[in-house]
Amino acid sequence: MPSSLSIFGAGRLGQTLAKLLQDKKCFEIKQIYSRQKLSRQEAKEFIGLSQAQCAASLGELQSSEFWLIATPDSAFEQACQDLLPIIRAGDIVFHCSGALDSSTLHSLKKAGAYTASIHPLHSFAKPSQSVLGFAGSYCAYEGDEEALEILISAFETIGANCFAISGNKWLYHSASVIACNYLAPLLDASYQAFSAAGIDNKLAANLLKPLIEGSLSNIREQGPASALTGPIARGDADFVIAQLQALQNNDDDLAELYQDMAKHTTRLALRRENAKEVQSKLLELKELLES
Repeated sequence: MPSSLSIFGAGRLGQTLAKLLQDKKCFEIKQIYSRQKLSRQEAKEFIGLSQAQCAASLGELQSSEFWLIATPDSAFEQACQDLLPIIRAGDIVFHCSGALDSSTLHSLKKAGAYTASIHPLHSFAKPSQSVLGFAGSYCAYEGDEEALEILISAFETIGANCFAISGNKWLYHSASVIACNYLAPLLDASYQAFSAAGIDNKLAANLLKPLIEGSLSNIREQGPASALTGPIARGDADFVIAQLQALQNNDDDLAELYQDMAKHTTRLALRRENAKEVQSKLLELKELLES
């Protein structure tokens, strides 16, 4: 019979992982806890739980072999305090934060629990979509071996590609944020520039789709520096400055973003294998952008 797993927090991540882990018989979901009535109801219906499995108060929580703390990172400390009276020696407690490691569970570890973190590089936007698209997601793990031995096996069963992380998780997570969270505002800036040029969002989306897909494909195959194209890769300083001036005449915020990205892109271009051919032009552009 699968080990029991209770989940402290009924948000999108908690719902998704509970559904996946239960359906694959990795764990038996014992309880899911949330103070929010709507979250409990959504979790109950999505995961397929009984009313008794949905706890609305701390007093309703029962012991469990495994615990997933699925609250926001800022609530971890309080969650640990809430769980202290329930945790038994030998229980396994883990969280899925990308920035925080298992040391945030130190109070539960002192109580005798084994602790770990396992962070899925997956966007949990909508549970019904995430359960279908989770397989193949990479998951960074660290923590006690006693916890990881079982957790890694469970996550691999639901399709995860697990890898160990021993470095600074704040740096690891910032790398994920830059690629994922910052892509949306960067594309929004592109939409704004298109709009200023008289191109509506529907057409802009069609124009950007092949550019984005082609760029991602080239980056995967060649790496960021070698995949770089456009005026900066050619060392065309006049072209870049003309674009910057056009943006400055239209929107200072877009111009500032363009200038910051151009600085970073110029540094990237200087790392290209053929950078020597345009090195003097790139250094001139770098100086212009920083002045």
